[in-house]
Amino acid sequence: MPEQGQESRNIVVNGQRTSMRLEVEFWQALDVICERQGMTVNQICTLVGRKRGTASLTAAVRVYVITYFRDAAVEQPSA
Repeated sequence: MPEQGQESRNIVVNGQRTSMRLEVEFWQALDVICERQGMTVNQICTLVGRKRGTASLTAAVRVYVITYFRDAAVEQPSA
């Protein structure tokens, strides 16, 4: 899979506007999660932001995306 670079997007976390820079693949994965969960990127990032501890929001979102799909894979193992 070729790397597509990074993209910055403006988001709102806890009512505060900020920007976040992620690889395009992470934005795409986050969009899939939002669709599956019936939530917006802002809502997901707010939830992640509230639970991130000392990690940066960007790092916490990356971990959230990986954990989300890892957990989904465990729930539905391949035959």
